[in-house]
Amino acid sequence: MGIAEIWKSILGYEGAYEVSNYGRVRSLDRSIPFKGGARKHLGRILTPNRSTKGYLSVQLSDGERKSCRYSIHRLVASAFIVNPDELPEVNHLDFNRENNTVSNLEWVTRSQNMKYSARAGRSNNPKPTVVSQRLVRHVLDRKRQGLSQRKIAAEVGVSSSTVQKIWERGYSIRTIESCAHVSR
Repeated sequence: MGIAEIWKSILGYEGAYEVSNYGRVRSLDRSIPFKGGARKHLGRILTPNRSTKGYLSVQLSDGERKSCRYSIHRLVASAFIVNPDELPEVNHLDFNRENNTVSNLEWVTRSQNMKYSARAGRSNNPKPTVVSQRLVRHVLDRKRQGLSQRKIAAEVGVSSSTVQKIWERGYSIRTIESCAHVSR
């Protein structure tokens, strides 16, 4: 038999919402003040929404028409995992952002979170573009000809931000000589 589901109150929403060690969130039966009276609210398991980054979240309301969206992994960690060092981030040990069980979460620093992802080859940070003399000359020539950053980026196969950095920093040949062996 598996571990029993344990429910704990969500800080700031005591008596209204609870989160479980399985990563589920539920509302509780309660009366909500409503235009000259009260309205009975029946509790239920909330259906999470998925963010564009893949994290699951729920919207909680204080009963006074104010609601906020909360990431479920943070709710679970706050309720079940002691954080004496007040670490700021919650890491998913298996990299599955939908697996919000308490056994899959840990509090970490930003640096630890980034290193954990990088070690596993899961980093969202792309490798920096190494610019060659030829690339810099071409970008600056095309700038003098009046082309936009976006058009130049598409033409040479780099991001617009790389072109912008070349424009703003005005790379000199001396700055990039150590990368001269890299051709684009």
